[in-house]
Amino acid sequence: MNKLCEAIKKTRQKKNITQKKLAKISGCSQSLLSKIENGYLPSSKIFQILHVLKIQILGETHDIAIHNESESSKIERTTL
Repeated sequence: MNKLCEAIKKTRQKKNITQKKLAKISGCSQSLLSKIENGYLPSSKIFQILHVLKIQILGETHDIAIHNESESSKIERTTL
């Protein structure tokens, strides 16, 4: 699975957000969100979902920074 897709799913689960709720907040269908979490990356919605989950893609190395709201100084990073 794509690292970005994995980050979306893991972050959603860590924040205890259902697919249905995230889909509503980000303006996509639950079925599309499920597809995204399983590796499908439609550019038209992906940035809205990243914004809602506070996932930033950093630099040219395509690092992913996931901001943890409960521990504001902690940032998880992974490389795509």
